[in-house]
Amino acid sequence: MTIRSMAALAAAFVVGLPLGVRAEPAMLKYAFPAPPASLLNIWAMTPFAEDVNKASDGTLDLKLFFGPSLATFGNVYDRVTSGVIEVGFGMSGQFGGQFVKSEVASLPFLSESCYEASVATWRLYEKGVLAQEYERVKPLGLFHLTSSSFHTTNKPLKTMEDFKGVKFGVTSRTSGQYVEMLGGVAIAMQPSEVYQALQRGLVGGTALGWPAVPTFKIEEVTKYHLDVFYTVNPAFVFMNKDAYARLPEKARAAIDRYAGEPYSARLGKAGDRMDENGREQTRAQAGHAFTTIDAAELERWKKLFAPVIDEWAKATPDGEKVLAAYRTEIAKIRAEKK
Repeated sequence: MTIRSMAALAAAFVVGLPLGVRAEPAMLKYAFPAPPASLLNIWAMTPFAEDVNKASDGTLDLKLFFGPSLATFGNVYDRVTSGVIEVGFGMSGQFGGQFVKSEVASLPFLSESCYEASVATWRLYEKGVLAQEYERVKPLGLFHLTSSSFHTTNKPLKTMEDFKGVKFGVTSRTSGQYVEMLGGVAIAMQPSEVYQALQRGLVGGTALGWPAVPTFKIEEVTKYHLDVFYTVNPAFVFMNKDAYARLPEKARAAIDRYAGEPYSARLGKAGDRMDENGREQTRAQAGHAFTTIDAAELERWKKLFAPVIDEWAKATPDGEKVLAAYRTEIAKIRAEKK
């Protein structure tokens, strides 16, 4: 027996495998607290996992777990950082005070699509502007979903004056703030509670992004829809840092190939696609009226919300710097499209 063959035999003995047998792929638990039928999963999460697994050359099994079996939207960040799960999807707004600088993308009228907001946010992270907020995790994707548009039961909305006195079911602090600035009355509730509140007349409208409309059957209890893109809802896909470090080189290379800006862009595009899907599903049903605000009214809205941007920049550490950097990235992304 040659020295080389003896070394191979010894190596196989050490790892406990017969010659010619490959090690089992490293299994990474990927928590997706929403249902598997979610379009975000179908259009972005599962394709990403499939791409990574294929590129890993058999060294990795990135496996999605749906619903609250491994994590909820309320604890997914802690589950990732503690190592209970290796990868997790969540909504940044659930963890108040953790991602303050990253909230820049949610400021009104700074972006015109989920794609823009997602890519710009990732680039700020990559350049170190937001890096401090993500020191405990390895971000795989930073992205945004829409939380814009208004839906009412018996009153169309065309101007700010139409909001006066109308009670709106809101699902976030930010949307509640904007509703009240427009003259409405914000009533906080969970997304799953909005349908019943509208049905019972406890509220006369809701501020929800289009993807949530068919999900929670809001079109069944509303008739009028004001279509306006003015803010986004930040989200993330995080990986446990230690779990990443333990992976074989091929597995890490596969993740790095598809994560980062490519994954953020993919997720952002899925958000825009979900927005259009929810809109078109509602439009296809009889009895619904759609309105938009004209250029003059849009300027009134932007002027109304301008102090929100200024106040955020002053109250946030390095806020002016972060805001300027975000606007720069948005401008670059728009130039890239031309």
